[in-house]
Amino acid sequence: MANDSTIFPLTVSQGNFEIPYMRWLLAGIRIQASLVASRNIQRQMLEFAARNHVKPILNMYPMTVDGITDAMQTLRDGNMRYRGVVVPEDLSVSAH
Repeated sequence: MANDSTIFPLTVSQGNFEIPYMRWLLAGIRIQASLVASRNIQRQMLEFAARNHVKPILNMYPMTVDGITDAMQTLRDGNMRYRGVVVPEDLSVSAH
């Protein structure tokens, strides 16, 4: 792991989460976690989004070398907002 990186655990299991923490502390590695909402809460959120016509805001890039290069530069510059999506060319998407 690179110094000053962050680990986001994607699953949860019973028991203790044990790590060799001293070398991680010295490297500035962080662990950030949150519990996933229950299925009922997720269902309510999706119903709310559908009822209120909530749509995602996407930055779309063509699935080409230039499109991916542009997307990665936008990400490196800190200008990616919401969600960046690389889309196959046959969907005729313009980069934002």
